[in-house]
Amino acid sequence: MKKFLATTALAIAAGSFTTASIAEEGFYAGANLGIMHVDLGDASNPFNVGIQLGYHFSDNWAIEGQYTSSLSDGSFENPSYYGPDNVDFSVETLAGYGVFRSSGNVYFKAKAGIINETIDAEGGYSASDTGASVGLGLGFRQSDAGNFELEATIIEEDVIYFSAGFNVNF
Repeated sequence: MKKFLATTALAIAAGSFTTASIAEEGFYAGANLGIMHVDLGDASNPFNVGIQLGYHFSDNWAIEGQYTSSLSDGSFENPSYYGPDNVDFSVETLAGYGVFRSSGNVYFKAKAGIINETIDAEGGYSASDTGASVGLGLGFRQSDAGNFELEATIIEEDVIYFSAGFNVNF
């Protein structure tokens, strides 16, 4: 019985990966939210929200622009004797990606592109950098009109954006 259930579950899962593609061609827009994980000791991480606009130019390939900004700041302990004990900071990003989505109602997503990030910290500190960015995700096609995606995007070597989002196809 266990073998039958396992085989049935595997067959259903395999079928969901091969039934349909996201969209043949056309625009999509979406929103996302998540944790901007910053590898900075005991820092609390900012909570970001974002928007994206993309264009599917084939069944599996798209280009996508994405903007995110901190809805709530993160903070870290200031090791200096000068200034506040805790320093609040935010992360803002603007990126352009080439995106691959596999076919199916449940699908794999991979993206690579260029990103500009700005980190603003309490006390007037601000830093901006432009570089490469990559991400991986898992998507769930809700209908021809939209899909839900879970992603991890490397912003830079010590910043990763873990997000959940929804896209609407036009």
